[in-house]
Parts: sequence; structure tokens; C-alpha cells
Amino acid sequence: MWGDGKWDGFGYWCGPEDEEGLEEVLGIIGKGSFPPRGSRGKLSPGQRRQMRDAMIFTSHVRHGHDVFVTEDLKGFISNGRRELLQDRFSTRIMTTVEFVEFLRGGMQ
Repeated sequence: MWGDGKWDGFGYWCGPEDEEGLEEVLGIIGKGSFPPRGSRGKLSPGQRRQMRDAMIFTSHVRHGHDVFVTEDLKGFISNGRRELLQDRFSTRIMTTVEFVEFLRGGMQ
């Protein structure tokens, strides 16, 4: 997404599989209310944050990272979203507190 991050050594071109994943993540974290492709010219500040969150998560998945740490309970944890995202994208999602417990050996 042009204008929403660094490019020098940090960005990458996305293929159709990345776009499909991003759209699926947006559908899950936005509960289906995110504007569809082709009508995103004027996103609200909240929608731009949601888009960035989805892009970060999609990048996490693309690179095969094990644990996605977030404090965004509404977007990534609550109402079954954690389980849905974990199952669909084969990753783990934890809050900071859960991640610290995991590192200490308290969570499996």
C-alpha cells in the first residue's frame, strides 16, 4: 500500500496469493464490514489502521513466523477471531502477557 510504510529493503511486491490472504484477513478482523476492493479511495482513519494491521499480519504469515503478538483484542482475539485466524493461517496469536508466559514455559 503506497504511502503506508517503508520500501527500502522492507517492502515487497505481492502476488495474487498475498492479495487473497489480505482480503480474507480484512474480512475476519473487520467482521465483513471493510470496504470491498475498488471502493477504498477514502478510508477513514480507523479503516486505514485496520488495513495496516491486516498487512502486518499477512506479512507475518507470508514469512512463516510462529507467533503474532498483539494487543488488538477486538481485531485479532475476541469473538472467535483468534481461533479463526490461527486455523486458517497456521500461526499462533497471543497478547503480550500470553507471550511472556509462553516464553517462561507456562503455555504450550
